[in-house]
Amino acid sequence: MVLKTRQAIPFLFQRQQSFQAYHADTLVGVFYLDKAERMSADTWDVSAINAIGVLDESTYLGGVYSGMLAGILIADILTNHAYTVSNDIAGIPIYGYLPVCTRREALQQVLFSIGAVAYVDQIMIAPASSSMDRIYTAQNTCIDPSIKYEIPITGVEVIEHNYSPGAERRELFSDALSAGTHIVLFSAPAASLSISGGTFIASGANYAKVMMATAGTVTITGLPYEDHTKSVTITNPTVLPTDLENMPRVTDATLVSATNSAAVAQRLYEYYQRRRSVSAELIITTEHPGAKISLPTGYAGNLTGHVKSVDISLSSNMRAAVEVVAE
Repeated sequence: MVLKTRQAIPFLFQRQQSFQAYHADTLVGVFYLDKAERMSADTWDVSAINAIGVLDESTYLGGVYSGMLAGILIADILTNHAYTVSNDIAGIPIYGYLPVCTRREALQQVLFSIGAVAYVDQIMIAPASSSMDRIYTAQNTCIDPSIKYEIPITGVEVIEHNYSPGAERRELFSDALSAGTHIVLFSAPAASLSISGGTFIASGANYAKVMMATAGTVTITGLPYEDHTKSVTITNPTVLPTDLENMPRVTDATLVSATNSAAVAQRLYEYYQRRRSVSAELIITTEHPGAKISLPTGYAGNLTGHVKSVDISLSSNMRAAVEVVAE
């Protein structure tokens, strides 16, 4: 976005500096500085990201989980970030594994496994809306929405992952390290870690933080986790033998385990059964993915569904290109 200052002041922008964007008196959102380039005495070209985008900027070390409550795991992922978690989400137990990844990727894995949505600005974790959030009329619909009809699915498949430590101790790391503190990342998760030549400061399934009093060789061993997988499928009963296979598959959701795989598969099946994707240009005051809205069409009546994406344009009014997955 382009910012014009009221005075020719040489601002010293800071990375991830927060600011609020308004359209007239309406708050569009809270954003965080990514890049800033001064174009003239009073003009700046600024790139910004929202609170979810900030999560891409830092690494989460992951782990293996055996019943940790979702609220506790989310708190760990969102350390130093403002957020809220609804009570019906916070108490869900989590089983499975998270690799070393960005905090955004880790949060995405958690939300997929428990059927929740992250709303931006100050991050709010909650189920997708079941009650109506907004009803749009012809007066705030710029043009007739278009409807894309997806090909019917023949079913869905979800791979569940069940992790347990193996029986054979293996070498996870062996190398010379200088005096000081080091973080060692493992190529695969392991339990029952043991070290020689250094001292553990902290450790997890994916890493060890090692203190070296003097330079030397460090060896770390452990019991690598084994991933016992199982395929969970739901078949569309209306499929004919002559229909071509169209089966969405999720194989890398490593927090899908025996405890939740059936529920995850059912949610995925219900999502893909919603075959109508609606694109509309709306005049809005506020809108966000996950909201449940109703919007009119001139040819198919009023459609209800959940917002999938929002692309806001600021002009004399606040317009948004909105994609909705219709019920």
